[in-house]
Amino acid sequence: MILYLNTTTRGQLDLQFFDARGECIRSVIGEKMALERVFERMRDFCGSDLNMLQGVIVVHGSRGSFSSIRVGVAIANALSYGLGIPVLGISNEHLDPATIQRAVQEVSQGSAIFHYAVARYDHPPKISSPKIVQ
Repeated sequence: MILYLNTTTRGQLDLQFFDARGECIRSVIGEKMALERVFERMRDFCGSDLNMLQGVIVVHGSRGSFSSIRVGVAIANALSYGLGIPVLGISNEHLDPATIQRAVQEVSQGSAIFHYAVARYDHPPKISSPKIVQ
């Protein structure tokens, strides 16, 4: 089973589970984003056996909320590292069902052997005031 995770929309969680054939088995789209919700939904579907996951696809930006992108990428990387499964980062620049299907096929066929995803941003973070250098 392949997990698709999109947290790029501020406050919204898109979580989908695909089988090896690329068919969506379960989908949670538009739910209020909270870190514990991601794991609750995964537990609802997988139970306690996360070893069912064969790979993770995460939308890594470049458009979207800075913090939300980081949360999604961190979850994907943690699952990849902890379970020893590949992770594939995809852009939301041209995100459509065909792009997601190609990514699912890459991961399920083993052609996507990545060990971590990197967050991408279309602008600098707005998390602090610029420092004045004297």
